[in-house]
Parts: sequence; structure tokens; C-alpha cells
Amino acid sequence: MKRAKKILATLLSLTLVIQLVPHAVFAAEKPDPITDGSYEAGTIMWKDGEYNKGDSAKSMCNCMFAEKADIQVKGDNTELKLYVVYPVPLFPQLGADGTIKSMSIAYNNETYKATVDIASKPKKTFAVEGFGIKPGDVLPAEILTVTIPTAALNEKFLNVTAFVNVIMDRNVDFDMELTGLDKTEAQKTLDQAKKEKLDEIEKATLTDADKKDKTEDSIKKAEAKLAELKAAAKKSVDEATTVEAVNEVKVDMAAVKALLADKEESTALDYKNLKDGVYAVEGHMVKPNKKDLSMSDRGINNNVKLTVKDGKYYITLDFKGIDLMGQFGYLGEMKYFLSGYTTNQYGVPQGKTADAKVEGFELDKDGNVIKDQYGTNYPDKVTFELIPEAIEDGYAPLQVFVPVMENLVQGTGTQKVYLNLKWETIEKVAVDDGRFDEQTTPGKPDANKPDTNKSDANKLNTNGKAPKTGDEANLYAWLLVVLAAGTAVVAVKRKKEN
Repeated sequence: MKRAKKILATLLSLTLVIQLVPHAVFAAEKPDPITDGSYEAGTIMWKDGEYNKGDSAKSMCNCMFAEKADIQVKGDNTELKLYVVYPVPLFPQLGADGTIKSMSIAYNNETYKATVDIASKPKKTFAVEGFGIKPGDVLPAEILTVTIPTAALNEKFLNVTAFVNVIMDRNVDFDMELTGLDKTEAQKTLDQAKKEKLDEIEKATLTDADKKDKTEDSIKKAEAKLAELKAAAKKSVDEATTVEAVNEVKVDMAAVKALLADKEESTALDYKNLKDGVYAVEGHMVKPNKKDLSMSDRGINNNVKLTVKDGKYYITLDFKGIDLMGQFGYLGEMKYFLSGYTTNQYGVPQGKTADAKVEGFELDKDGNVIKDQYGTNYPDKVTFELIPEAIEDGYAPLQVFVPVMENLVQGTGTQKVYLNLKWETIEKVAVDDGRFDEQTTPGKPDANKPDTNKSDANKLNTNGKAPKTGDEANLYAWLLVVLAAGTAVVAVKRKKEN
């Protein structure tokens, strides 16, 4: 019996010497394109140069390789795992340290060596009969793992060298064909999950409803955040290796929408760096002490129009008539101080001035330019350029002339005041915003049709002295004039002269 086995081994050895001559690895029919993922392929071993010439051209080693090889594609590199029966059923006493002790694949003048794992011994299905192996047998196997360029899968064959440790006990070359290269079912399921998740990520967006009544700046920030999160989510999907990991990927839309700010709740405008446009800002005429309201404040619309054009600021004031101690009148003219102005010890502005541009004249109810005992062509709206100092501190130095005040006290008609702009109230508005039109009725029931035949008892004499109508009345008149003009020194001096 022992002699018979020895003879059989010798015959098999001779057969292997004849058949295990230089061969190549033939690539399987491959999907187009070959993308990253897990694949399976059948394995067929062929005699040298006899690829696909029928069963007689197949190597006797063919039966030693499991039905399927595992292939993992990742970018430019592909990991190939081949499974070889271990031990060989017919010769269990041979190849104790591996059925195949080493293997390498040559490609483009480079040699890629496989690692051999005889410890794991996974059970694999074998499809070819031989050496005690029957089709369908599930047997323990050693693992040959080799990493080759992914491009090698496009070649028809590759040179393979293996040290066959059973019977031959030496290096031999043979051909190997990978058949039916296809992704595993698990990989197909994973790919489908990734495709659906990527579609979901792509659809993540801010709707028109989300952006309604939100500031442009906050919308830009939210969209930038969304793009960042979508890119990160796509990367996570690409790197995921399980369906569970894919399903965990989300785009945090709550974090994106949290960046949206309502227009009415947006941060205050940077009044020092406004974009071109029209703005509304609250404004008041104040005395040189910058604390007390000037009497002239009653003669302006406190909704001040600010126009920014080419980076320059322009103020437009809407004037109205006022009743001053029974005398009804209008602004006669306005000048504004140029940049570089100074102030005296009382805060009164000093320096060069320029005329404000008159935008229109006060009209009566019939549309005629008003004319009264003090004059005519009273400005209705005036515009002037806001100097840098006023932009900085909110105080625009002005010089106004009010004929009715000049009539009350000679020399007091010309007043130096400040237009105090409340920058914290500024807001962007439409060009035709109704706030800029006169909203309050001046100090007479029929303000636009003043009575020009007032009694001289309400005027001061041409010498600037008040008529003698009683000390109490004169004192009240003087105080009002002082408050309106902010020139207490002149008023008190003239009172003493009386």
C-alpha cells in the first residue's frame, strides 16, 4: 500500500512538472468603470499559453484554489485575496507550513509579493475536483493576499510565480484567470445606500420661505455653512464602509437656519460706512451747549432724510412754520459749517460756511409761494453735505436766519445751532418714504396762510426795544427769545438798558 502511494505521488509530481510551467493571470470581464468597493471573481488556473483552450489546458493546481477570490478596490491600489485549500485532502501529511509558501505577481516590470496566512483557515467553497477535493466541498484554506495597481485589472494577464509546497516543493509559474468580476451583494447594497444618501444631501437647501424677511448678510453666511456641511457629509458617505454608517450621515439644517437673522432683528447699521441709498434718522436742533433743544427744533421735521451717494452723506431737512410769541414765520436761509470748523469757549461753532441747497419754497394752500411782512421765498426743504466731524459725533454745525426772530429782537435772527443726529435710530428706507414730508401742523390753525396784518403790538420797535406792555409780559418775551436764540448775554444786556 505504501509503495502504491509512493508511485502515485511520483506520477503526480511528473504531471505537475509538465503542467506547472510559466503562466499569467488573466483579468476577468470587468465592470466599466471599476470603482472603489468590494468585488468577487471566480478563479481558473491555466497551463502556459493555453488560456481558454478547454478543460485539458487547465493546470492541475486549478482544484487547489477556492471558487471565489475577494478583491478590494481603493483608488489606485487593489487588494487581491486568493484562497488555497489547506491541507490538501489527498496529502494531509504534506505542506504542513502551507500548501503554497509564497506567491508574487509581476506587472510593469515590478514584482508584488503576497503575504501568506495559514493561521486563520477560513472555510471556503471549492468547485473543481482533484486531490481528494469534490465540487461543492467547503474546506479550510490558507489566504494569499497581494496588493497590485488597480490598472493591472485592465490587463489580459499577469505573470505569477508560486512556491508549491505540496509534492513539488519548489517555485513554479502558472496562469490565473479571474472570471465574472463583480461587486459583492453587500457592496451593491452599500453603494445603493450611498447613492440615496448623496441624493438626500444634494437636496438639502434653503427654501425661499426660509430666506423670506432675512438679511442678505445672514443668508450668505447660512448658505456658506450649508455648503460646508454638505461637503463634509459627502466625504463621510464616501468613507463609510457600512450601510449603518451611511444612514448616520446628516446635514444639520437646524444649525444652518440658526444663522438666518430677521431683518428687523439684524445688527444696527454701521452709520460710518453706509452703502449708497436713502436712510431715515431722527434729528433735533440743539443749542451750542449740545444739551438743550433750540427753539428752531419746532420748525423742522424730526424725521431727517440722509442720502448716501458715492460714499458721500447728504442731509435733507423739511422745514415748517412756527408760532413764536404770537408771531408766525419761517426759516429764511441756512448755511452749514465746512469741515475743520472750531468752537469758542461756549461751544458756538466758528469757521467757514457754505449755503445749503434749497430744494423748494414754502407754498400756501393754493400753491403760491408764501409772502408775508418778513419776506418771501422761504425754503421748504434744504440739502447740505454732512461733514466728517458730524458723521463721527452726530452734531452738524449750522447757521440759520429766521426773519421773525430778527423782527422780535434785532440781531437775534441769525443763530448758530447743531443738528443732533441720533445715529442709533438710523434705518434704510425707500426714496419716497412718507416720513420725510411735513407731518405736524405748524403753530397756527391755517399754517400755510399766515396773517400778514398782525398788530404792531406783537413786534419789537425798530430800535430793538420791546414795547412797554408790562414788565411781566416783557420778561416772558425775553426768556422765550433767549431760549430760542441761545444768546442770554445779549438779551439780558438789552433788558438792563430798558
